[in-house]
Amino acid sequence: MGTSNNSLKRKKDALKKVEILIKDLKHENPNRRERAAKILSEIGDARAVEPLKETLKDKDSNVRKNVIWALAMIGGPNVVEPLIQMLKDENRSVRARAVTALGKIGDSRAVEPLIQTLKYEDSVFRGEVAIALSKMGDSKAIEPLVKILKDERSDVRLVVAESLQNLGGEPENDTDKAYYFIALKNWSELVRLGEAAVEPLIWALKDADFSVQWETVDVLGEIGDERAVEPLIQLLKGELDVREGSIKERPDFWEPDFEFQERIAEAIGKIGGKKAVELLIQELEDSSSYVKEWVAMSLGEIRDSRAIEPLIQALKDEDEEVRIAAKKALEKIKGKKS
Repeated sequence: MGTSNNSLKRKKDALKKVEILIKDLKHENPNRRERAAKILSEIGDARAVEPLKETLKDKDSNVRKNVIWALAMIGGPNVVEPLIQMLKDENRSVRARAVTALGKIGDSRAVEPLIQTLKYEDSVFRGEVAIALSKMGDSKAIEPLVKILKDERSDVRLVVAESLQNLGGEPENDTDKAYYFIALKNWSELVRLGEAAVEPLIWALKDADFSVQWETVDVLGEIGDERAVEPLIQLLKGELDVREGSIKERPDFWEPDFEFQERIAEAIGKIGGKKAVELLIQELEDSSSYVKEWVAMSLGEIRDSRAIEPLIQALKDEDEEVRIAAKKALEKIKGKKS
């Protein structure tokens, strides 16, 4: 009998606590309203759903965020539509909380509204939407997510690609596959794609995530397509525009970097071809001493006899490093001829 009474008392106390918290959702102090929503999210009592839905109109954004999460934690079919409406809230962090909440609930009614947000929200927000969509398992999300594989931020692209993996939605055509593998940093698959990956890889050269540029240079060298020569030369010279909004891993990206410049020069040398030789010879005549050094290295890797005369002229350059590079290149070319 005592146990039964204790159980009844606990239920009454819990009911009273919920009633007090529901009342606090209308308190004049926003901190009290926020605290009430937080505690209700922990209790998870369905009796709080309707009062919480009313509090979604609260003028304080922190209150709205906590109310959204409380509704997500309580769950149920009646919370989905109000949360979908919160995707239109004026406050970005409130909209983001709604995305996370809808992803947690996983109701298919939220798929289309979430897809719509991909069209107008910022880069990081789109990554959050991708995660939410991946939890819903609806194939309708695949095509819209494929379209944002070209996001300007490498970390967001990775989230999108992983979301596609979770949905079982690897792109079908080779161009989209290339962007997909760039996002995943799966460089071996890009080499396997070959020519179809060249234009997406040229696009990736402009990424300010240094690791992406670094690996992209190598892959373009392995593929050996002449379309990559001109942008690689621009990169060598520091004249390739880096996309804004990407993760910039070094504050002074275009300060001379010996190892990276050498890598670019080697890639150009691997590609070779008439176009590469002509462009490199032009750069040998017109560029700064620092660039000439790497240009000479590329010409040495290509070993084309048309470069002999320009390299002989470079032996007279006022910069010692250029003269040394030209001499080494000539030795390689003449070694090939003999």
